[in-house]
Amino acid sequence: IAFSVWNFTGFEPYYSTYHCFLTSRCLCLLAFDVTKGVEGVKLLSPWLDSIVTQAPDATVIVVGYKFDAQGDAPLDDRLMMQINNQWRKMSSDGSYSSLHCGGIVFVNNEPDSRKGFLK
Repeated sequence: IAFSVWNFTGFEPYYSTYHCFLTSRCLCLLAFDVTKGVEGVKLLSPWLDSIVTQAPDATVIVVGYKFDAQGDAPLDDRLMMQINNQWRKMSSDGSYSSLHCGGIVFVNNEPDSRKGFLK
């Protein structure tokens, strides 16, 4: 299996090139900052719009990062539930129904991170 990884980092100068890499065979990783809560998930909408326009049958994995940036105030279960609910609402929206979307993969670099988090 051969594959290429492209990190567009969301920089505006690269916006015009994104469509060249979006195909129905692509796997899109969309990352968002969990410290922004539900708003962080909502910021994925323009990216989802672009993907569904260019590659309506693509697979999308959403990655929530910066759990380790919480310090002494880790995300509580209520906020995580709100983030998950917002993602479920967005991913089941009719405009994104052709995409193959799973749940959010949460990333935590802390050595004592909660079970179920990717390290």
